[in-house]
Amino acid sequence: MEELRQVLAQWLAGLPESEEAPLLAWPLAAGAAISRQAPASRFENGCLWLEVQRPEWEAELRRLEPELLARLRQILGPGRVGRLAWVRPGEIPSAAAPE
Repeated sequence: MEELRQVLAQWLAGLPESEEAPLLAWPLAAGAAISRQAPASRFENGCLWLEVQRPEWEAELRRLEPELLARLRQILGPGRVGRLAWVRPGEIPSAAAPE
């Protein structure tokens, strides 16, 4: 399984700067349980938006954010994803990431 993760990470890192690469990398970086509870919905201006299913997951994501960002940077390279933000299902993320 680790070999597959490495192949996927290499493929994702080779994608041109686009909105899709961080969305595709999220399940690999976060793992199945987290990505199921907080799927990536949008990537804009260095911010990866997650659709958080339950309020308790917001607290968990805040706690894990540094580790998750480090994993995304390991997969995609530095400078592509600068922060995570979240919305509830059905909400539309704002154009600018929250400060």
